Amino acid sequence: MKKILIVEDNPSFRLFLKESLNEFASIKEASNLNEGMKCVEAEKFDLIILDNKLPDGSGIDYVSDIIKISTEQKIVILTAYADIPLAIKAIKSGAIDFWTKPIDYDELRKRVKRILESSILETELTAMIVGDSDYIRDLRKTIKHIASTDINVVITGESGTGKDFIAKTIHRLSMRNAMKFTIIDCNAINNTLFESELFGSLKGAYSGADETREGKLEIADKGTVYFDNIDSLNIQMQGKLIRFIESGEFYSLGASKPKRVDVRIIASACNDLESLCKQGKFRNDLFFRLNVYPVKLLPLRERMNDIHSLIDEIYRLKSSMLNRDFNISRDMYEKMEQYNWPGNIREMGNLIERVIVNQDKTIIDALPIFKDERGLKEKVKVVTKEMEIDEIKSALIKTAGNKSKAAKILKISYRNLLDKIKEYGINE
Repeated sequence: MKKILIVEDNPSFRLFLKESLNEFASIKEASNLNEGMKCVEAEKFDLIILDNKLPDGSGIDYVSDIIKISTEQKIVILTAYADIPLAIKAIKSGAIDFWTKPIDYDELRKRVKRILESSILETELTAMIVGDSDYIRDLRKTIKHIASTDINVVITGESGTGKDFIAKTIHRLSMRNAMKFTIIDCNAINNTLFESELFGSLKGAYSGADETREGKLEIADKGTVYFDNIDSLNIQMQGKLIRFIESGEFYSLGASKPKRVDVRIIASACNDLESLCKQGKFRNDLFFRLNVYPVKLLPLRERMNDIHSLIDEIYRLKSSMLNRDFNISRDMYEKMEQYNWPGNIREMGNLIERVIVNQDKTIIDALPIFKDERGLKEKVKVVTKEMEIDEIKSALIKTAGNKSKAAKILKISYRNLLDKIKEYGINE
């Protein structure tokens, strides 16, 4: 039977948790951190529900200590106050979710049931996000953390790197997976129609509005809204969107009363939003509300170690879809592994599909081989960067994420370490 540890100092809330969850698992209780840590040292739990504010300390500060004892124990932090920075700290420290008290009975049971079944989801994630590189392993870990929360996410990357796929994967592994995943392509919506598309309109609200229609936000209630190409949205429309994100409310065109919906927001961009903010092309307030947990997808040319695995997976999917087979020889693999893939995963998928349909290996033979024309200085710079990233990650692991201690190990200033973590996009 599954085992859950509840570390909560409020007796009545602890009883509520126990009675709500005893159907799913054997429950053990602790009223403070000291008692809780003794339980963790004595036995393994499938889930630990840990209050953040306890008589003898902060629950978040003990997450890394629990993980050191066993990485298999999943931890959820409870708090009486909704606080996004605290939620991010909890997730980055190793907790899988962050819940605000009080929590609805049905919602609590649904979340815990899903966590206890998460080993199935982790197997799915490994199958969905293909590759063996450190980057892919970190990406899987990030997606697992993000999917378990309702935190807003911005996915950036070149065209064809799989931003839509990652957004759908986050939704599929989230608590909202039974509800709608609604795509709003900001590139495809005319700015004059943006409001009616997003918020809906009443009959007679404008010329041609001959019936009342729901907007995409209302249709997506309880689900996930994915703003694709949000960097193409003009400043005026960005202002209308920020008001909804701040309040969760909106007015349909022609309406005098607001509507409220509950949606999780994921956005994607090909361009760097921070740079667009500096250029005055993207609102800072919208950026900060969306970019709670950023995900940066690398182009294929920067993760060539994953090429072979991707070819195998895409070939498997395309062969099944087309109900046709084609033998990919070793020299064809070698050719594809030397190509630069400017169109990234999308280009690879299209190329393999053409090869299977046409049964023609010359399509691959015609690929130009990528030549590394960088000079010695550029090559040394790349190697130095990779070494720095490895050293920083190693120091953070040794110090359980304590950046001050990590800076001392690395013999650099604390500020310098923070700058490098940001520059290299290191997951702490």
